[in-house]
Amino acid sequence: MASKRVIVAVTNDLLYDQRVRRICHTLAGNGYRVLLTGRKLRNSKPLEHLPFKQSRLTTIFRSGPLFYIEYNIRLLTLLLTTRCDIIVPVDTDTMAACATAAVLKRSSLVFDSHELFTGVPELKRRPVVKSIWRAVERITVRAADLTITVSPQLAAELEKVHKRRFEVILNTPHLKGDSRKKTGLRDGPPLIIYQGVLNRGRGLHEAIEAIGDTRASLVIVGEGALRKDLERAAAPLIAEGRVIFRGWLDREQMEAETAMAMAGLNILDDESLSYRLSLSNKFFNYIHAGIPQITAPFPSYIEINNRWQVALTCQCDPAEIAGAINKLTESAPLRERLEENCRQAALHLNWQSEEVRLLSLFGKL
Repeated sequence: MASKRVIVAVTNDLLYDQRVRRICHTLAGNGYRVLLTGRKLRNSKPLEHLPFKQSRLTTIFRSGPLFYIEYNIRLLTLLLTTRCDIIVPVDTDTMAACATAAVLKRSSLVFDSHELFTGVPELKRRPVVKSIWRAVERITVRAADLTITVSPQLAAELEKVHKRRFEVILNTPHLKGDSRKKTGLRDGPPLIIYQGVLNRGRGLHEAIEAIGDTRASLVIVGEGALRKDLERAAAPLIAEGRVIFRGWLDREQMEAETAMAMAGLNILDDESLSYRLSLSNKFFNYIHAGIPQITAPFPSYIEINNRWQVALTCQCDPAEIAGAINKLTESAPLRERLEENCRQAALHLNWQSEEVRLLSLFGKL
Protein backbone atom coordinates (compact mmCIF):
# COMPACT_ATOMS: atom_id res chain seq x y z
CA MET A 1 0.00 0.00 0.00
CA ALA A 2 1.21 3.50 -0.84
CA SER A 3 0.73 4.73 2.73
CA LYS A 4 3.08 2.21 4.35
CA ARG A 5 5.58 3.53 6.89
CA VAL A 6 9.24 2.66 6.24
CA ILE A 7 12.20 3.06 8.59
CA VAL A 8 15.67 2.82 7.02
CA ALA A 9 18.57 2.36 9.47
CA VAL A 10 22.27 3.08 8.94
CA THR A 11 25.26 3.71 11.21
CA ASN A 12 26.57 6.77 9.32
CA ASP A 13 25.48 10.38 9.81
CA LEU A 14 23.06 10.39 6.82
CA LEU A 15 24.63 13.15 4.73
CA TYR A 16 26.84 11.21 2.32
CA ASP A 17 25.25 7.79 1.75
CA GLN A 18 24.12 8.25 -1.83
CA ARG A 19 22.43 4.86 -2.23
CA VAL A 20 20.32 5.19 0.90
CA ARG A 21 19.24 8.72 0.03
CA ARG A 22 18.18 7.61 -3.46
CA ILE A 23 16.12 4.75 -2.05
CA CYS A 24 14.45 7.05 0.47
CA HIS A 25 13.73 9.68 -2.20
CA THR A 26 12.15 7.06 -4.45
CA LEU A 27 9.98 5.56 -1.71
CA ALA A 28 8.90 8.97 -0.40
CA GLY A 29 8.11 10.13 -3.93
CA ASN A 30 5.81 7.15 -4.40
CA GLY A 31 3.64 7.54 -1.33
CA TYR A 32 5.62 5.74 1.39
CA ARG A 33 6.15 7.53 4.69
CA VAL A 34 9.90 7.28 5.19
CA LEU A 35 12.11 7.81 8.23
CA LEU A 36 15.87 7.54 7.71
CA THR A 37 17.82 7.14 10.95
CA GLY A 38 21.58 7.20 11.54
CA ARG A 39 24.09 8.45 14.07
CA LYS A 40 25.17 11.89 15.21
CA LEU A 41 28.92 12.46 15.16
CA ARG A 42 30.85 15.24 16.90
CA ASN A 43 31.44 16.97 13.57
CA SER A 44 28.10 16.18 11.91
CA LYS A 45 26.74 19.01 9.79
CA PRO A 46 23.07 20.01 10.03
CA LEU A 47 20.66 17.76 8.18
CA GLU A 48 19.37 18.94 4.82
CA HIS A 49 15.68 19.46 4.18
CA LEU A 50 14.53 16.40 2.24
CA PRO A 51 11.13 14.95 1.27
CA PHE A 52 11.37 12.33 4.04
CA LYS A 53 11.98 12.42 7.78
CA GLN A 54 15.46 12.01 9.25
CA SER A 55 16.75 11.40 12.75
CA ARG A 56 20.12 10.83 14.35
CA LEU A 57 20.95 8.78 17.43
CA THR A 58 23.60 10.06 19.81
CA THR A 59 25.87 7.46 21.40
CA ILE A 60 28.34 7.58 24.27
CA PHE A 61 30.73 5.17 22.57
CA ARG A 62 32.17 6.13 19.18
CA SER A 63 33.67 2.89 17.93
CA GLY A 64 34.35 -0.74 18.73
CA PRO A 65 32.06 -3.41 20.21
CA LEU A 66 30.53 -1.09 22.81
CA PHE A 67 29.48 1.34 20.08
CA TYR A 68 27.67 -1.38 18.10
CA ILE A 69 25.96 -2.74 21.22
CA GLU A 70 24.86 0.72 22.36
CA TYR A 71 23.76 1.78 18.89
CA ASN A 72 21.63 -1.31 18.34
CA ILE A 73 19.99 -0.88 21.75
CA ARG A 74 19.14 2.75 20.97
CA LEU A 75 17.98 1.79 17.49
CA LEU A 76 15.79 -1.00 18.86
CA THR A 77 14.18 1.45 21.29
CA LEU A 78 13.40 3.81 18.42
CA LEU A 79 11.98 1.02 16.27
CA LEU A 80 9.77 -0.36 19.04
CA THR A 81 8.33 3.06 19.84
CA THR A 82 7.73 4.21 16.26
CA ARG A 83 4.98 2.97 13.96
CA CYS A 84 6.39 1.19 10.92
CA ASP A 85 5.30 -1.39 8.38
CA ILE A 86 8.68 -2.00 6.74
CA ILE A 87 12.12 -1.92 8.39
CA VAL A 88 15.22 -1.63 6.20
CA PRO A 89 18.55 -2.40 7.91
CA VAL A 90 21.50 -1.30 5.78
CA ASP A 91 24.36 -3.78 6.22
CA THR A 92 24.91 -6.19 9.06
CA ASP A 93 25.77 -3.60 11.72
CA THR A 94 22.11 -2.50 12.03
CA MET A 95 20.60 -5.95 11.52
CA ALA A 96 20.32 -7.13 15.14
CA ALA A 97 18.02 -4.29 16.22
CA CYS A 98 16.04 -4.24 12.97
CA ALA A 99 15.40 -7.98 12.82
CA THR A 100 14.37 -8.07 16.48
CA ALA A 101 11.95 -5.18 16.01
CA ALA A 102 10.53 -6.68 12.81
CA VAL A 103 9.75 -9.96 14.57
CA LEU A 104 8.22 -8.28 17.62
CA LYS A 105 6.15 -5.81 15.57
CA ARG A 106 5.39 -8.20 12.70
CA SER A 107 6.81 -5.67 10.27
CA SER A 108 8.33 -6.59 6.93
CA LEU A 109 12.14 -6.75 6.98
CA VAL A 110 14.22 -5.68 3.94
CA PHE A 111 17.96 -6.33 4.27
CA ASP A 112 20.07 -4.06 2.02
CA SER A 113 23.63 -5.41 1.91
CA HIS A 114 26.09 -2.88 0.46
CA GLU A 115 29.10 -5.17 0.89
CA LEU A 116 30.24 -8.56 2.07
CA PHE A 117 30.36 -7.30 5.64
CA THR A 118 32.48 -10.13 7.07
CA GLY A 119 34.92 -9.79 4.17
CA VAL A 120 36.00 -6.19 4.77
CA PRO A 121 39.73 -5.51 5.40
CA GLU A 122 39.07 -4.28 8.96
CA LEU A 123 37.98 -7.80 10.01
CA LYS A 124 40.70 -9.73 8.20
CA ARG A 125 42.92 -10.19 11.25
CA ARG A 126 40.10 -10.25 13.83
CA PRO A 127 38.68 -13.79 13.68
CA VAL A 128 36.66 -13.50 16.90
CA VAL A 129 34.92 -10.30 15.81
CA LYS A 130 34.33 -11.77 12.35
CA SER A 131 32.74 -14.88 13.84
CA ILE A 132 30.39 -12.74 15.94
CA TRP A 133 29.21 -10.79 12.88
CA ARG A 134 28.77 -14.03 10.94
CA ALA A 135 26.57 -15.36 13.71
CA VAL A 136 24.49 -12.16 13.66
CA GLU A 137 24.03 -12.56 9.91
CA ARG A 138 23.10 -16.25 10.09
CA ILE A 139 20.41 -15.62 12.68
CA THR A 140 18.92 -12.40 11.34
CA VAL A 141 18.98 -12.78 7.55
CA ARG A 142 16.57 -15.71 7.91
CA ALA A 143 13.95 -13.26 9.19
CA ALA A 144 14.14 -10.99 6.12
CA ASP A 145 11.18 -10.81 3.73
CA LEU A 146 13.35 -9.29 1.01
CA THR A 147 17.12 -9.17 0.55
CA ILE A 148 18.80 -6.79 -1.89
CA THR A 149 22.38 -5.89 -2.76
CA VAL A 150 24.50 -3.83 -5.15
CA SER A 151 25.94 -6.18 -7.79
CA PRO A 152 25.31 -9.57 -9.40
CA GLN A 153 28.67 -10.87 -8.18
CA LEU A 154 27.97 -9.89 -4.57
CA ALA A 155 24.45 -11.32 -4.86
CA ALA A 156 25.89 -14.67 -5.97
CA GLU A 157 28.23 -14.80 -2.96
CA LEU A 158 25.52 -13.79 -0.50
CA GLU A 159 23.15 -16.38 -1.97
CA LYS A 160 25.81 -19.04 -1.48
CA VAL A 161 26.31 -18.01 2.16
CA HIS A 162 22.66 -17.51 3.13
CA LYS A 163 20.91 -20.01 0.81
CA ARG A 164 18.37 -17.45 -0.39
CA ARG A 165 17.89 -15.06 -3.30
CA PHE A 166 19.34 -11.54 -3.25
CA GLU A 167 17.87 -9.03 -5.70
CA VAL A 168 20.24 -6.54 -7.36
CA ILE A 169 19.68 -2.77 -7.26
CA LEU A 170 22.68 -0.98 -8.76
CA ASN A 171 24.20 2.14 -7.15
CA THR A 172 23.53 4.34 -10.17
CA PRO A 173 22.87 8.12 -10.09
CA HIS A 174 19.87 9.83 -11.62
CA LEU A 175 20.28 10.52 -15.32
CA LYS A 176 20.46 14.23 -16.06
CA GLY A 177 22.30 16.63 -18.35
CA ASP A 178 26.03 16.37 -19.01
CA SER A 179 27.80 17.82 -15.97
CA ARG A 180 31.11 18.47 -17.77
CA LYS A 181 31.93 22.00 -18.78
CA LYS A 182 31.59 22.44 -22.53
CA THR A 183 34.84 24.40 -22.57
CA GLY A 184 36.76 21.32 -21.40
CA LEU A 185 39.14 20.78 -18.51
CA ARG A 186 40.35 23.54 -16.21
CA ASP A 187 43.63 25.37 -16.81
CA GLY A 188 46.75 23.93 -15.22
CA PRO A 189 47.76 20.33 -14.51
CA PRO A 190 45.11 17.69 -15.26
CA LEU A 191 43.14 16.61 -12.19
CA ILE A 192 42.63 13.05 -11.01
CA ILE A 193 39.78 12.74 -8.50
CA TYR A 194 39.06 10.20 -5.77
CA GLN A 195 35.60 10.13 -4.16
CA GLY A 196 34.85 8.16 -1.01
CA VAL A 197 35.90 7.01 2.42
CA LEU A 198 39.61 7.18 3.28
CA ASN A 199 40.09 3.61 4.49
CA ARG A 200 42.59 0.82 4.05
CA GLY A 201 42.69 -0.99 0.75
CA ARG A 202 41.39 1.91 -1.37
CA GLY A 203 44.69 2.49 -3.22
CA LEU A 204 45.18 5.93 -1.69
CA HIS A 205 48.80 5.60 -0.56
CA GLU A 206 49.58 4.05 -3.94
CA ALA A 207 47.81 6.88 -5.78
CA ILE A 208 49.76 9.52 -3.86
CA GLU A 209 53.02 7.77 -4.72
CA ALA A 210 51.93 7.47 -8.36
CA ILE A 211 51.11 11.18 -8.73
CA GLY A 212 54.80 12.05 -8.32
CA ASP A 213 55.52 10.21 -11.59
CA THR A 214 52.89 12.13 -13.57
CA ARG A 215 52.15 15.75 -14.38
CA ALA A 216 48.67 15.46 -12.85
CA SER A 217 47.32 16.57 -9.49
CA LEU A 218 45.21 14.42 -7.17
CA VAL A 219 42.03 15.72 -5.53
CA ILE A 220 40.72 13.58 -2.66
CA VAL A 221 37.06 14.12 -1.75
CA GLY A 222 36.10 12.32 1.44
CA GLU A 223 37.10 11.60 5.01
CA GLY A 224 38.14 8.54 6.99
CA ALA A 225 40.54 6.88 9.37
CA LEU A 226 43.53 7.28 7.01
CA ARG A 227 43.27 11.06 6.59
CA LYS A 228 46.22 11.98 8.84
CA ASP A 229 48.44 9.17 7.55
CA LEU A 230 47.71 10.19 3.97
CA GLU A 231 48.46 13.84 4.71
CA ARG A 232 51.83 12.88 6.20
CA ALA A 233 52.65 10.70 3.20
CA ALA A 234 51.61 13.43 0.77
CA ALA A 235 53.19 16.39 2.64
CA PRO A 236 55.69 17.41 -0.11
CA LEU A 237 53.02 17.09 -2.82
CA ILE A 238 50.49 19.02 -0.72
CA ALA A 239 53.03 21.86 -0.44
CA GLU A 240 53.34 21.86 -4.26
CA GLY A 241 49.56 21.81 -4.74
CA ARG A 242 49.78 18.36 -6.36
CA VAL A 243 47.62 16.60 -3.73
CA ILE A 244 44.54 18.38 -2.40
CA PHE A 245 42.28 17.12 0.40
CA ARG A 246 38.75 18.53 0.05
CA GLY A 247 36.99 16.64 2.84
CA TRP A 248 33.33 15.76 2.42
CA LEU A 249 31.46 17.87 -0.11
CA ASP A 250 27.73 18.04 -0.72
CA ARG A 251 26.39 16.48 -3.90
CA GLU A 252 26.45 19.65 -5.99
CA GLN A 253 30.00 20.56 -4.92
CA MET A 254 31.24 17.03 -5.58
CA GLU A 255 29.67 16.96 -9.03
CA ALA A 256 31.27 20.30 -9.88
CA GLU A 257 34.67 19.10 -8.66
CA THR A 258 34.35 15.86 -10.59
CA ALA A 259 33.36 17.68 -13.79
CA MET A 260 36.74 19.47 -13.78
CA ALA A 261 38.73 16.23 -13.53
CA MET A 262 40.43 14.41 -16.35
CA ALA A 263 39.74 11.03 -14.73
CA GLY A 264 38.45 9.34 -11.57
CA LEU A 265 40.14 6.77 -9.35
CA ASN A 266 38.45 3.57 -8.19
CA ILE A 267 41.46 1.50 -7.15
CA LEU A 268 41.17 -1.33 -4.61
CA ASP A 269 43.65 -3.86 -3.31
CA ASP A 270 43.12 -7.59 -3.78
CA GLU A 271 43.25 -8.64 -0.12
CA SER A 272 39.54 -8.31 0.59
CA LEU A 273 36.79 -10.50 -0.85
CA SER A 274 34.36 -7.67 -0.13
CA TYR A 275 36.38 -5.37 -2.39
CA ARG A 276 36.67 -8.03 -5.12
CA LEU A 277 32.87 -8.29 -5.20
CA SER A 278 32.23 -4.54 -4.96
CA LEU A 279 30.46 -2.22 -7.38
CA SER A 280 30.87 1.24 -5.88
CA ASN A 281 28.94 4.50 -6.11
CA LYS A 282 31.99 6.26 -7.47
CA PHE A 283 32.25 3.90 -10.45
CA PHE A 284 28.86 5.12 -11.68
CA ASN A 285 29.43 8.71 -10.52
CA TYR A 286 32.43 8.99 -12.84
CA ILE A 287 30.41 7.57 -15.72
CA HIS A 288 27.64 10.12 -15.17
CA ALA A 289 30.21 12.93 -14.89
CA GLY A 290 31.42 11.93 -18.36
CA ILE A 291 35.00 11.27 -17.30
CA PRO A 292 37.13 8.16 -17.82
CA GLN A 293 38.28 6.28 -14.77
CA ILE A 294 41.12 4.10 -13.61
CA THR A 295 39.49 1.17 -11.89
CA ALA A 296 40.25 -2.14 -10.22
CA PRO A 297 40.29 -5.26 -12.46
CA PHE A 298 37.57 -6.98 -10.44
CA PRO A 299 34.62 -8.92 -11.90
CA SER A 300 31.84 -6.31 -11.62
CA TYR A 301 33.95 -3.53 -13.09
CA ILE A 302 35.37 -5.70 -15.86
CA GLU A 303 31.90 -6.93 -16.86
CA ILE A 304 30.55 -3.40 -17.29
CA ASN A 305 33.77 -2.10 -18.86
CA ASN A 306 33.79 -4.92 -21.42
CA ARG A 307 30.41 -3.69 -22.60
CA TRP A 308 30.85 0.08 -22.40
CA GLN A 309 34.63 0.78 -22.47
CA VAL A 310 34.56 3.58 -19.88
CA ALA A 311 37.75 2.82 -17.92
CA LEU A 312 41.35 1.72 -17.87
CA THR A 313 41.93 -1.11 -15.40
CA CYS A 314 45.03 -1.57 -13.29
CA GLN A 315 46.25 -3.24 -10.13
CA CYS A 316 46.71 -1.41 -6.84
CA ASP A 317 50.33 -0.56 -7.70
CA PRO A 318 51.92 2.93 -7.97
CA ALA A 319 53.70 2.18 -11.24
CA GLU A 320 50.52 0.83 -12.87
CA ILE A 321 48.43 3.75 -11.61
CA ALA A 322 51.01 6.27 -12.88
CA GLY A 323 51.12 4.46 -16.23
CA ALA A 324 47.33 4.66 -16.61
CA ILE A 325 47.28 8.36 -15.67
CA ASN A 326 50.06 9.11 -18.17
CA LYS A 327 48.27 7.16 -20.88
CA LEU A 328 45.17 9.32 -20.43
CA THR A 329 47.19 12.53 -20.14
CA GLU A 330 49.10 11.89 -23.34
CA SER A 331 46.25 10.68 -25.57
CA ALA A 332 43.40 13.10 -26.28
CA PRO A 333 41.73 10.63 -28.71
CA LEU A 334 41.65 7.96 -25.98
CA ARG A 335 40.14 10.40 -23.46
CA GLU A 336 37.53 11.59 -25.93
CA ARG A 337 36.53 8.05 -26.85
CA LEU A 338 36.11 7.04 -23.20
CA GLU A 339 34.20 10.25 -22.44
CA GLU A 340 31.73 9.54 -25.23
CA ASN A 341 31.38 5.95 -24.02
CA CYS A 342 30.54 7.29 -20.54
CA ARG A 343 27.77 9.42 -21.97
CA GLN A 344 26.29 6.44 -23.79
CA ALA A 345 26.61 4.15 -20.75
CA ALA A 346 24.83 6.67 -18.51
CA LEU A 347 21.74 6.41 -20.72
CA HIS A 348 21.41 2.78 -19.63
CA LEU A 349 23.03 2.71 -16.17
CA ASN A 350 20.90 5.15 -14.17
CA TRP A 351 18.60 5.35 -11.16
CA GLN A 352 15.49 5.88 -13.26
CA SER A 353 15.93 2.29 -14.44
CA GLU A 354 16.81 0.86 -11.02
CA GLU A 355 13.97 2.50 -9.10
CA VAL A 356 11.36 0.76 -11.25
CA ARG A 357 12.67 -2.57 -9.99
CA LEU A 358 12.96 -1.27 -6.41
CA LEU A 359 9.33 -0.13 -6.35
CA SER A 360 8.18 -3.44 -7.81
CA LEU A 361 9.97 -5.36 -5.04
CA PHE A 362 8.62 -3.12 -2.25
CA GLY A 363 5.14 -3.32 -3.75
CA LYS A 364 5.06 -7.05 -3.04
CA LEU A 365 5.65 -6.65 0.72
